[in-house]
Amino acid sequence: MVGFIKPEQVFLPIILLLLMALREHRWRVLMGFMIAGLILFVTSVMIAGWWVFDWLNAVQRYAGYAPTNWVPATLWQMHPLVLIICIAFIVMLFMPLRANAQLFVAATVPLNLLLLPQTLIWGLTLLLFPLLQAWHGRTRYAVIGIWLLGWVLILGSNFPDWWRVPSSLLPFLTLIAVSYASREQALT
Repeated sequence: MVGFIKPEQVFLPIILLLLMALREHRWRVLMGFMIAGLILFVTSVMIAGWWVFDWLNAVQRYAGYAPTNWVPATLWQMHPLVLIICIAFIVMLFMPLRANAQLFVAATVPLNLLLLPQTLIWGLTLLLFPLLQAWHGRTRYAVIGIWLLGWVLILGSNFPDWWRVPSSLLPFLTLIAVSYASREQALT
């Protein structure tokens, strides 16, 4: 999956999975991740030469002309209290997820989209994973609603910076659906 998307979009889920492996003493998982990463890095250096500095320069140039959306900065510009309320809301949404590791990992995907800067709306495709994980009981109606709302928001406006609205709103709604699915699964 990482080969088809930007790696920063799966940063939090990978970190969480590695922390879970560390907590559960799954040394083979950690060793496999390190060996696979090392093999991929060495192979890329053998094929393309030492590319790291060129890549860092390209990323820096890209940041100068690509439109980005960073939800914490947008909320801070609205009012610092809005950011604080949203952080408290996100923490509240994560509380019921502690007992459900599968949904906890799924919730890190929209959290990642909220915390890290995003360009345009391409990262929203990653929300399909947590939405499908939340497909349970009555939550499936919320999942369908979020999916349809996403299309309406993406296709529904011609304003130049309109893409920032779905990029900010849909991850929040996905977190709500995943949290609700966790509560619903705990009751059944």
